[in-house]
Amino acid sequence: MKKRIAIIFMVIICLMNKLEASNVFSMHSKPRVHIINLESIILIDNAFYWGNQGAPNLYLTVNLQLINKTNRAIAYQSSNCSKFYFCNNKNMILTNQDCNKITSLVIPPQKSATIQLSFKFHQQPDTTFNFKIGLKLIKSSVKSISDKTFANTPVKWSAVYIFRTDKKHQMYGLTEMETKSIKLQEPLPDYYKLTKADRENYLLAIDQNRLKKPKDTILYKKKYTYILVPVNFINNSNEDLKYMSMSCSWLDYYQVNIKNIDIFSWNCNKNIPDLKTVAAHKSQVIFVPIIYNKAAVSKITRFKIGMSLQKYISKNQFGSDVYTYLLRPETSNLIWSNEIKIP
Repeated sequence: MKKRIAIIFMVIICLMNKLEASNVFSMHSKPRVHIINLESIILIDNAFYWGNQGAPNLYLTVNLQLINKTNRAIAYQSSNCSKFYFCNNKNMILTNQDCNKITSLVIPPQKSATIQLSFKFHQQPDTTFNFKIGLKLIKSSVKSISDKTFANTPVKWSAVYIFRTDKKHQMYGLTEMETKSIKLQEPLPDYYKLTKADRENYLLAIDQNRLKKPKDTILYKKKYTYILVPVNFINNSNEDLKYMSMSCSWLDYYQVNIKNIDIFSWNCNKNIPDLKTVAAHKSQVIFVPIIYNKAAVSKITRFKIGMSLQKYISKNQFGSDVYTYLLRPETSNLIWSNEIKIP
């Protein structure tokens, strides 16, 4: 009997020691950090002023791409709030903050999510400036985000972005090399590769006799000659063709095959993905404005107009950018017109 009591007493002591050790560990261990451990990239896709151009109080809109480089979906919480987003440039202040409105977002494997932030300035910059954006990623499974959670979550930073401006607060875009470097880091959205049959059924045709006489104009304080080229986009297949475009910058999908002739494009205040349709065995005429310098182009110069034909296959394409496709020859899906010359 005494032996049994002694054994029970020893068991109780062991259990108490384990419990005490557990309490000591919980008191002295580091607080749990609710972070997402994944290979992700915070990428500044582009930035632009908005407001009255040339005005002293412009805002800066920054488009971020949060890229999931893993093979699993990730879910995180976010809000337009300085607790989640950071900027290393002290002259820039995040606007329209709402720290009480927190939403959960999911990024599929090998895909990206677009985040748009707006900043105002302590002092309107009148020269080129640099900045980078940081983000705290907190799992969607965290039900209550405390100040301690924020304090113990590390910031993931983008690369430095160069924004070119001047004393008139005019904006200057990225260089071609800078744009290419950014776009090549972005994952491709859903993509359909044109087949041999597609290239036989979807055609661009230009009637040389329908070209009107070129006209002289001044663009960006330089002299150019321009002409509207009527391009007949033909669908010879038995099914309606749905393809991607943009509401304003739709000319980004077109190009010319020689260097001395360009396609004219314009700035857009509002620009969203657009879905176009060409019915089976029908066609549509697209007027493409081309510009050139008379000194570099003669009437014997021959050229073609190409189109990056991105067939619609899913709603995920509505977050796509045609430059992402065009930078890769295997995804450009370029179809070309017949050859024409300046009339």
